[in-house]
Amino acid sequence: MDDPDLYPQIEKIVIWFSSKTQEWDVTLAKHGTVHFLQARDVLSYRKFQARCADALGVVFMSMKTDDWLRRVNAARSVAEERIGSRYAEARPNGGSDDGRPPTDR
Repeated sequence: MDDPDLYPQIEKIVIWFSSKTQEWDVTLAKHGTVHFLQARDVLSYRKFQARCADALGVVFMSMKTDDWLRRVNAARSVAEERIGSRYAEARPNGGSDDGRPPTDR
């Protein structure tokens, strides 16, 4: 069950804390990073599968909930935690206080 083409292998989790939200970025071996996840999107393997298909174009095989949560817990125990907006430098150009990038108007 270690083939990164068949099952997600979490390399890194970064959790962004702002005054209004908590967002997770999950980096997977060989596939890249899925951004702007809520905890429920990571803890539910089916939701995570769907987000990976949307964001990375990869469809992973099914896995037992306990196996997935073991992987998440291992990665979460060494996750980076960051406070504030990931787009603080974009705010002067129209970014918002909730950490989202500026929108085209």
